[in-house]
Amino acid sequence: MATNWKIGFALVVGAALAASSFGYIVWQRANAPTRPNNVGEITKRENTKPTTSQILSDQEVQQGFLIMDNPDPMVHTIVHPNSPCWLEIPRDTASILPLGHTQNSVDLGYVGPESCAECHKREYDSFVKTPHYNTSSAASAKTVLGPFEPGHNQMLSQHPDLSFTMLQKPDGTLEQIVNFRELKRNFNFDISIGSGKIAQTYLYWHHDALYQLHVTYFRALNSWINSPGYGDGTAWFSRRVIPKCFQCHMTYIDWYPGTEHMYSQDKIIYGVTCERCHGPGEEHVNYHRENMDERVGKFISNPADLEPARANDVCGQCHSGSADFVGPSFGFRPGDELTQHWRPAAAGPGVENKVHTANQLQRLELSACYKNTDNMRCNQCHDPHRAEHGNLQLFSERCIKCHQPETCGEFEMLGAAISENCIDCHLGLESDEKINIQTANSMISPPLRDHFIRIIPEKNASTWTK
Repeated sequence: MATNWKIGFALVVGAALAASSFGYIVWQRANAPTRPNNVGEITKRENTKPTTSQILSDQEVQQGFLIMDNPDPMVHTIVHPNSPCWLEIPRDTASILPLGHTQNSVDLGYVGPESCAECHKREYDSFVKTPHYNTSSAASAKTVLGPFEPGHNQMLSQHPDLSFTMLQKPDGTLEQIVNFRELKRNFNFDISIGSGKIAQTYLYWHHDALYQLHVTYFRALNSWINSPGYGDGTAWFSRRVIPKCFQCHMTYIDWYPGTEHMYSQDKIIYGVTCERCHGPGEEHVNYHRENMDERVGKFISNPADLEPARANDVCGQCHSGSADFVGPSFGFRPGDELTQHWRPAAAGPGVENKVHTANQLQRLELSACYKNTDNMRCNQCHDPHRAEHGNLQLFSERCIKCHQPETCGEFEMLGAAISENCIDCHLGLESDEKINIQTANSMISPPLRDHFIRIIPEKNASTWTK
């Protein structure tokens, strides 16, 4: 059905677009991940089909813009008969809680990292510098990393009919503006997603629902690019942001059960912070505020006290690649088995399961380091309270607690300096074939660190660097 619609669309908007580029877009859209359809209640509210005048101004209609039927009942598609481009936006009825819907969210006891800082200030002060803490935030000029200066605040597409402008208004509001021929639409930057070590993408509120903006910031180019999976030459502002996304980008967000992508704006705890590893802290905080002299932590978990497999499962919530989420939302507790909440895919060689995180836990489990010991833990190499990303010498120092540099096959060539970088030879950087970013001129797949620790034949003294 989706493919037939795309072919029909191509015929309507004209054959001017080269077959190769449009073919990619059709393929990308037709093969997008299946999105859950929880719109039964919502679509009941749409008693009449919106007229064109409700979506387009009289001037835009006179300029030739049209509303095209879309098989997805939750979106509108705006097209122009003389352009191969299009703009897709959500319907209001897809973004407003259904009449009579009970906002029966459950308070799970999350309190936020600032409450933890009352007693754990040292850990808090270092933790706020980490990618985990900064993996989401309210969007602002301080947290959005992309440039807004004229000359750097645009993203052009492969077709002159379509471009995007990033704008900071006098009141500080940040906007993403799509320019589709004469038509313009403005979308607010409301939430930043991603620490920015590779990229940072953005969400916007449309009534009660969250959607992803079309344009993402990419650090390696220090510029704006299409969001992952978005076809160049389109303007797609209707990608729903489902609860699974927030399992690894927030400590907590109040989701409305029974909806696909609707949330309360009143309770959001940004970042992957203390309680995602130690469990909800409300009972713990309340007890210790009333019992200030108690030195033993009550009603809280410490992953260091768990057996290695369960401690690693705490990290595996988000570092297990493209796992299927089985819920409930934010229901994982330290000590749970990962498979109670997620169904991780296999991790063998050649398995395409590297979305976002290079499938780190399952790849680690293939390593001789892991197989030959019964107590290897993620935190033997990673300190979750400190910003250590990219410090190869520091990580190498942790390698040589177990491995003597003299036993390395390249020691004779490199000498003692070899202990300054074990990482690039034994945990290589690999491009993630499941994260494809299409620019006007190329496809980009960002490299991620593979956690399968091994001897990589093509890595040797000739490729080694400090």
